[in-house]
Amino acid sequence: MQRSSTDQAISDRDSDPAKQVSLSLSHAAWQRLTEAAERQGVSQSELVEQFARSLQSDRSAGQSCHDAISNGMSAPPDEPIEDEDQDSEAAIMLLNRSLQRRVEELQTLFDVIPICIAIAEDPDCHYVRANPPLIKLLGVPPRRNASQTPLEIADLPTFKLCCDGRELLPEELPLQRAINTGTTIHDINIDIVRSDGAIFKLFGYSAPLFDEMGKPRGAVSAFVDVTERKRTEAALVQANERFELASAAVRGVLYEWNAETNHIERSQGLVDLIGYHPDEAEPTIDWWNQHVHPDDIEKLTAIAHDALMTGKSHFTNEYRVRHRDGQYRHVWDRAVIERDRHGNVTRIIGWSFDITHRVKAEVERAQLLEREQQARAEAERAQQQLISIFETSPVGIGFLDAEQRFIAINEALAEINGMSQEEHLGQTISDLFGQADPALVELFQRIYSTGTPFTSPHLAINVPRRSDRRPGYYKVYYLPILQNDDQVESVLIYVLDETERFRLQEARRFLAESGNVLASSLDYQVTLTSIAELAVPALADWCSVYIQDEDSQTRPLIVTHVNPKKVAWAQELQQRYPYNPDEPLGVPQVIRTGKSEIYSDIPDALLVEAARDEYHLQLLREVGFSSVMIVPIKVHERTLGAITFTSAESGRHYDQIDLALAEELGRRAALAVENAQLYNLAQRDRAKAEEANRIKDEFLAVLSHELRSPLNPILGWTKLLKTRNFDTATRDRALDTIERNAKLQTQLIEDLLDVSRILQGKMILNVADVDLKATIRAALETVRLAAEAKGIQIHTSFAADVEPVMGDAGRLQQIIWNLLSNAIKFTPSGGRVDVRLEKVANEDWGEPGKPPYVSHSRFPLLTHAQITVSDTGKGIRPEFLPHVFDYFRQEDSTTTRRFGGLGLGLAIVRHLTELHGGTIDVYSAGEGQGASFKVRIPISQAQPTNPPSHEPEHPLLTYTSPLHQTRILVVDDETDARDLVTVILQEHQAIVRSAASATQALATLREFQPHLIISDIGMPEVNGYTLLHQVRHQLPEYAKVPAIALTAYASETDQQQALRAGFQLHLAKPIDPNHLVEAIASLLKE
Repeated sequence: MQRSSTDQAISDRDSDPAKQVSLSLSHAAWQRLTEAAERQGVSQSELVEQFARSLQSDRSAGQSCHDAISNGMSAPPDEPIEDEDQDSEAAIMLLNRSLQRRVEELQTLFDVIPICIAIAEDPDCHYVRANPPLIKLLGVPPRRNASQTPLEIADLPTFKLCCDGRELLPEELPLQRAINTGTTIHDINIDIVRSDGAIFKLFGYSAPLFDEMGKPRGAVSAFVDVTERKRTEAALVQANERFELASAAVRGVLYEWNAETNHIERSQGLVDLIGYHPDEAEPTIDWWNQHVHPDDIEKLTAIAHDALMTGKSHFTNEYRVRHRDGQYRHVWDRAVIERDRHGNVTRIIGWSFDITHRVKAEVERAQLLEREQQARAEAERAQQQLISIFETSPVGIGFLDAEQRFIAINEALAEINGMSQEEHLGQTISDLFGQADPALVELFQRIYSTGTPFTSPHLAINVPRRSDRRPGYYKVYYLPILQNDDQVESVLIYVLDETERFRLQEARRFLAESGNVLASSLDYQVTLTSIAELAVPALADWCSVYIQDEDSQTRPLIVTHVNPKKVAWAQELQQRYPYNPDEPLGVPQVIRTGKSEIYSDIPDALLVEAARDEYHLQLLREVGFSSVMIVPIKVHERTLGAITFTSAESGRHYDQIDLALAEELGRRAALAVENAQLYNLAQRDRAKAEEANRIKDEFLAVLSHELRSPLNPILGWTKLLKTRNFDTATRDRALDTIERNAKLQTQLIEDLLDVSRILQGKMILNVADVDLKATIRAALETVRLAAEAKGIQIHTSFAADVEPVMGDAGRLQQIIWNLLSNAIKFTPSGGRVDVRLEKVANEDWGEPGKPPYVSHSRFPLLTHAQITVSDTGKGIRPEFLPHVFDYFRQEDSTTTRRFGGLGLGLAIVRHLTELHGGTIDVYSAGEGQGASFKVRIPISQAQPTNPPSHEPEHPLLTYTSPLHQTRILVVDDETDARDLVTVILQEHQAIVRSAASATQALATLREFQPHLIISDIGMPEVNGYTLLHQVRHQLPEYAKVPAIALTAYASETDQQQALRAGFQLHLAKPIDPNHLVEAIASLLKE
């Protein structure tokens, strides 16, 4: 291969003519082609007119080659050029063949290239040759002259060349301009308007063709048909204009996303949508997603990803995006996806617009719809409720048509009228009430004639088929509905049954009136009579009252009727047929059960059952009973009587409302009876209270006397013994007097303490088997000296078969001693007292025709031991006999009384006897006839194995061994009491130390080390309880030393408190010396 200075490449060819001729452009030609292509914005292939320059129809091959080379074309022959010494002819022939082939190739290219090419053959462009694409475009026959300025008129073309809508002049034609200017005309835009009206737009350039002299000889133009491109550009411009108009018109943002660059362009609507200018927004998807609501971003990306991955052409979405002001707007987004032929996404065009108002409107519409549905449901429910109210309302509701016929009625109104709903429908007021209540028919006729509503709070209507045959009372509203001509079209009936309320009001008025009657008198018989008179005729035609007397006998109190003659007849009937408590019906049954009875109807069979004989049955039938009520007069579950209410002439039939009224009347009558009884009881209680106050005053006077009387000899003899020296007999008499009166005071105090224990329920018995013979003997020993002083004989009689009894020996001796003391006290000198012990069973006793007075017993009497104490003394007046065993009662409590005492002894005896399960009875024939007391004590079931001791068990008769060498500490703040105890103990050979206070006692305790402590309780600063506590806890070595509380606090409570404090024994002052020694010895022994 050889290179030429002007060629880019020259290919070697052999002489074979089949080989192709390779053409190449010189470097300058290629450079010019490239520059032209870049300048025109087209490809290099569009500049094929460069090849057309080499086309010369009448030139030789050599000239063609020259011209081509002179214009930058290189046409190397198929064979390389030989050196100059080669044969020139052969070279010319070879060159001609090569050029011929080249011409053919160019001609072929001219014919088939899809570019419109026109070649002017002369400088005046009279003859223009066009290639097939141009000929087809111009619509002229093939090979026809395409010049617009032909020499012959017949050759004038049928098309026009225009630019900007104006036809071009000959000198403005592209070929002519290139020839005239001798330069290439670039960027030519012309329109070809064909004769058929078709318009084509061409884009190209035109270049002159020069001759050998360098003068233009013609020109060539090459054009590309850009009609579709122009149309597309125009459409695109129009589309862009519409796009901008649409962007400005719609409330939203239009966007386009380039998949290759990931770049987004947004319209001005971004400002209206979220408040940002497009220039402020980053042209990325991330910037937009940052403004999407966090709850919506996942859904947004999921929908977009699904559309992109599944090949969809579009997708829509609805979500929230944050505005610049921080508020979220609802947006609707529609995007169209563009893909290449491989399905890859190239871009997305979409539109996002604000639907906040629409969403809000939808929400509001949904709410409105919901409210509408709710309202519709409420309306349906209301309608159902109205239907339900109509059907189930307790208020009677009905509708009458223009003919007064029932067209609708609920069950309540049907029940009020006493007929079914079906019986009402189609019936008129006259049909239903014509016979029962004509006044109601007239009332409806007035309503229909006047059109005036009628209302009444308690209209009395005689309802057909009413069971009690009484008019009902109703609150009624009869409301006519008028037509345009003021004629009554229908009537609404609204009826509320007020019968029960009206009757209750009447009952209240009746009860109020009866209350006034009941409060008008404290005589219950007068009150009940007034009640019976009040009940007729308001509640009954007949009213009778039966009452129970104090002996529980029932008798008729009153019978009432409006006709006095019938009252007399009824009273005669009651006398002929008196009250029989055993009758199974009527008043006897009510009084027995305390429950009311009501007979709403009185069938003849009931009269037959109640009648006592034929005549009685005839009388009952003549009365014509229609209904009866019987209610009890009942107080605290106790029936005092009964009231009967009978309906006869009125034909009234009682119901439960009537029964409730009658029962309330009976209850109030019972309260009146109770109040009257309570009043009478209060009067009696007041009398008793006044009597009790009198007795109390008398008792206090007696108590003062009985306490002061023994003090007088005690203080007198004590003072005399201190101031004078008496002989032995006088001194002994004085000491005996002091001792006797001191014991008397002690006994009085013991009686008071026993009464206190009895009243508090704290009397305690030390129960064991007791031989009553020994007990009686011990009591006899106590009173023997008093009996001998008065010359009273005591006779005893003890049955051998009397077994021991279970009891407290001391208390049993107290019972017998008290009876013996009273017998000796009230028996005059030279009298007689009998004491008898025997075994008896349950038997009555007493004087013939004179029952004894017996105290109440809590236990049934079986086999028992009976102790009888009888005397021939002053006896007991009959009026005082029931009070013998009462506390603080004395037959003679005046200042002139002959016998002392507090009147407590027999009350204590009664209580002690009952504690042993026994009874005590008293009998006296009267004043001066003496008295007999019988005490019965149950005999013990279990007998002792050893024979009972005949020694008395009374503590006064028990004596213990002397307290030899026993160390005893005595603590008492009272010197006299302390010295007395010290002397008593020393007389029994005890070693005694005394202390005046708790402090002194504690000091003495360590030194003396006593075997026993005797302490008072009530001491200043530190009492006996505290002292013993200190001994037990501060001196452990004396924790178990026995201690005795010797105190004037002698109640049962004090005794229990002392034992709880740690004392082993409680002894009450004053103390018997022997009793004290015995208690100490017993405690030390234990």
